Amino acid sequence: KALSAGTAEITVGLGDKTSTCQVTVTEVEKPPVVIELESLNLDKTEATVKEGEEFDLTAGKTPESATADLSNAEWGSGDEAVATVEGNGATAKVKAVAEGTAEITVKLEDKTAVCKITVRKAEEPPVVVELESIQLNESAKALRIGQTFKLTVTMNPENATNASLADVRWTSSNEAVATVDQEG
Repeated sequence: KALSAGTAEITVGLGDKTSTCQVTVTEVEKPPVVIELESLNLDKTEATVKEGEEFDLTAGKTPESATADLSNAEWGSGDEAVATVEGNGATAKVKAVAEGTAEITVKLEDKTAVCKITVRKAEEPPVVVELESIQLNESAKALRIGQTFKLTVTMNPENATNASLADVRWTSSNEAVATVDQEG
């Protein structure tokens, strides 16, 4: 009977005759302990991002000691026109493609975890309308001493976004002859 790991020589004798047998005993191989995977989880269950943005998702398992290997996790997007995902084991990079919603899933064995992605339109930069010129309502004026008149300025185009009439500066080249206030 094998009792423990090792070697032994078994001898049989009859009269002056003997015979031997070398016996080697090894450990019994134990089947691996399998710890069942109860569930998968993600570090985010929902996210709102703008078009073109990227972020990482990380999968986890319960219990952490489960035999299932996260390096075998499979990632997917419910709508690749909205968001794409590239997974490598427990982590994945999600890229927002276009406005809408999509579910990013990770699967391992028969378990699944989901992150709902909402993609918003990226803010478009404001359109700049360049100021091309300014125009006074008068190009020449003859006055007598003591008289006044009002000058007004117009922007071209009127919807220029890089200038404002509030920033107009009025000056006279010869204040001994004519002055102007900041109202024109």
